[in-house]
This record gives sequence, C-alpha cells and structure tokens, in this order.
Amino acid sequence: LLSLATGTFYTALYTLLSTRSSVSPTSADQWNPPQAIRWLGPCVEMVIPSLILGILSRTAGPEYALGSWAPPLLFGAIIALSVVRVDPRFPLLLGAGAASAYALIYAVVIEPSLNDHALVALPQIHLARTGALLGAGCAAAGVAWWLQALIADSIAELDSPTTFGPYVLGPEIASGGMGRVFD
Repeated sequence: LLSLATGTFYTALYTLLSTRSSVSPTSADQWNPPQAIRWLGPCVEMVIPSLILGILSRTAGPEYALGSWAPPLLFGAIIALSVVRVDPRFPLLLGAGAASAYALIYAVVIEPSLNDHALVALPQIHLARTGALLGAGCAAAGVAWWLQALIADSIAELDSPTTFGPYVLGPEIASGGMGRVFD
C-alpha cells in the first residue's frame, strides 16, 4: 500500500513537471494548467486518507483502523472542501473515489485480518460507510452546483444595465479627466 502511494506521488510529480514546461503562459504572472493537472490534485488528495486507513490497519490492527475517526474525517473533509473548486464534477469524483477506496481497502487489506467476533466486522457497517461517502460526494456536488449558479447569476447582474432613479445607465461611451459618459 505504501509503494502504491509512493508510486502515485512520483507519477503525479513527473506529470506536473513534464507538462509544466510544455504549457505556454497566458501572461507573465499567470499559468493556465491543462485539464490533466487540474484533475490530478483531487486524485492525489484521495490517496492520503486511504493511505492512513491502510497504515492504521497494519500498525494498530484492523479493529482500531475501522474504529478510528481519522480516515472517515479526512475523507469527509476532502469531499467538503472540494466544494471550494466550484465545479460539481470534483465532489462527485471525490465521493466516488472515497467510497471505492474505502470499500477496496476494507475488502483487500482489513477484512482478511479482522476478528469475526468484533462488532466492526459487520458488513452492513461498511456498506453504510461506503454509501455515506458516496452520498457526501453527491451532496457536495449539489452545493458546488448551487454556488456555480449563484456566481453566474451575480456576474449576469453585474453585466446588466444599472438603474439610477428613473434613469437607466447604458454602456460607457467615453471617459476622460473630467468623468465618464454613458449612453
């Protein structure tokens, strides 16, 4: 599991460095990354809680790993913070990625070494956690979609004509040292 995370990190770093040199900046102080790099960040973010869950399972035991608050909290925080990107695709990706990573780590790493008499060994608990992570991604995508619509409405309102009493200000015709003239 550690080698998977290390390999993912080095692949991401190589991709970032190799594509950075092939991208031409749009201005002197602004760099416009390609789509691949834009999606690389969320994928790398999802590795962190997965790695912690796997490490906890190997070092402290599978019962402790499943009972620990750290991996679910990190999964949830990463999904919730993805709303800031204001693109509903990111929370959906992170929710689906968190659900599948949790289910995969549980099935491959944790479940084979789990004590059958432990309360956390019930499969219903892990199906519920997987569903909760997927649901959190969908809910966060809804919030991101709402924010996106709110921002688009605000921009449209800024572009609309401004009223000043009974008058409507049209587009700016000219401007100079004494003021600005509107239609």
